[in-house]
Amino acid sequence: MNKNDVFIDVFDTISMYMEANNYEFKFSKKNISMFIHIFKKVKDPRVKGRTTYKLENILTIIMYLVLIGRFRSFNYAAAYIDENKEEFKKLGLIEGNNVPSHDLFRYIFMILDANNLRDSIINKFKFITKQMLIKAGVDYDSKLKLYLGDGKEFNASGRSKESKNPLPNRNVFNIYDASLGIVRSSTVVDAKTNEIPEAQRMFNKFNLKNCVVTMDALHCQKDTTEVIIHSKGDYVLTVKDNQKLLVEEIDKRLERDKDKVINVSFNNIDYSILPLPTTYSGAEFEKLRAFIRITSHKRGKRSKDNVLRFISSIDDVNINIATIDNRWQLENNPHRTKDEMFYEDQYRFTNKNAVKVMATFNNIAYSFFRLASAFMNTTSQRAKIRFEKDPVGIATSLIPMMETKNFEKELESHLKGRKKN
Repeated sequence: MNKNDVFIDVFDTISMYMEANNYEFKFSKKNISMFIHIFKKVKDPRVKGRTTYKLENILTIIMYLVLIGRFRSFNYAAAYIDENKEEFKKLGLIEGNNVPSHDLFRYIFMILDANNLRDSIINKFKFITKQMLIKAGVDYDSKLKLYLGDGKEFNASGRSKESKNPLPNRNVFNIYDASLGIVRSSTVVDAKTNEIPEAQRMFNKFNLKNCVVTMDALHCQKDTTEVIIHSKGDYVLTVKDNQKLLVEEIDKRLERDKDKVINVSFNNIDYSILPLPTTYSGAEFEKLRAFIRITSHKRGKRSKDNVLRFISSIDDVNINIATIDNRWQLENNPHRTKDEMFYEDQYRFTNKNAVKVMATFNNIAYSFFRLASAFMNTTSQRAKIRFEKDPVGIATSLIPMMETKNFEKELESHLKGRKKN
C-alpha cells in the first residue's frame, strides 16, 4: 500500500508470509452449498409463506453474477439465467424452468437491509485477514491503519432531464479500510454536498484508535475533525481552494517560520511540513498539529505543477507523507475495480436502497478478489483472470475459513509445501 511501511498492509503481509514459507494456496471446485451458507444469516424481509425462492439462493445467484461481471441490470440478470439454465441447475440454485424474474430481483434490491448484508459478510473477511496476520506474527490492532472516505457517483442511476421524472445520479459515500482492503461502509446520499453530514455520521460510529482518516477538500470541516478526534482517530484533510483565510494562514506560517519547516521530497512530490505547537489557536480545527503544502510533479514536464495544502492532527512527518501519498487508494483500488470488473457505473437503478444493496454486493465481491489475490501471491491482473474463470472455486475455497472453528483446519488443507530452512 505504501513504500515507507508506515501503515500495515494485510495483503502484502499475507503474500510475504506465503512466499517466505514456500506455500501455495490450492483453489478447487467445492459445493455451492458453502456459498449459500454465508448468506443464510441475512435477514429475509419478505412475508413468510408467500415466497417461492429461498433468500440465500437468490443472494447466491446475485453474488455469482456479480463475480463474473454479469449483473448489469435486473432484466439482464433474469435473461442471463434463462439463457444458462443448465449451469444454474447444476449449481442447485434453480429447479426446472423456474427462473427468477427481473421483478423478483428488483423487489429484493428494494427491500433488502444492505447493512445486515454488509455486517453478515464483510466482518467475515475481516476475521480471515486478522487470523492470517496472527499466523504471520503481526498484531493488527496495534498497527497504524489508513481509512479513506470519498463519494462515488453511480453514473447510470438517474433519469435524464428530458424524461417525465428527471432524477440526478445517486452518490454513494464509501469508507475504505486501506489496510484490510475492505470497504467498511457504503451509504447513499442525495447530493454531493450531503457527503459532509454523512461522513460525520458514519465516522462517529467507528472506533478510530490507531487510525488516520483522509478525505478530499469537501470534508475540511471543523465538525468533521471533531468527530474524528472524538472517535480516537487522527486526520489529514485537503484544504479547499475557497477557504481563502485558511490558505493564506498556511502560506503565511510556512513563510514566516521557514526555519521550522521540514522539506522532504518523496515519490515525485515536494513536501513542506510545519509542525504546530499544542498551544496553536490560529484555526478552529480540533487538535490541529501541522500545516502541509505539497508540489506534485507527477503530471509531467509539459503540465503545470499541482500545489495542494493540507491540515493534519499529526506532527509525525513520515505519517503525514504516507497518508498523502496513499490518499488515492480508494479511487485507484475499489472504485476502479468495481467499475472495470463489476461494471458499477452501468447499473441502471434509480431506487436509493437498490443502489446501496448493489454497492454492498460489489464491496463483497471486491473483498473476495483482494483476498484471493493475496493467497495466490500473484499479480492483481492474474488473480482477476483466475477469478473470472472460476468464481465458485475461489470463493468457496475461502468461505470455510470464515468460521473460527474451521480456520486452522481449512488453512492447513490448502497450504502445500514446506517451510524453508
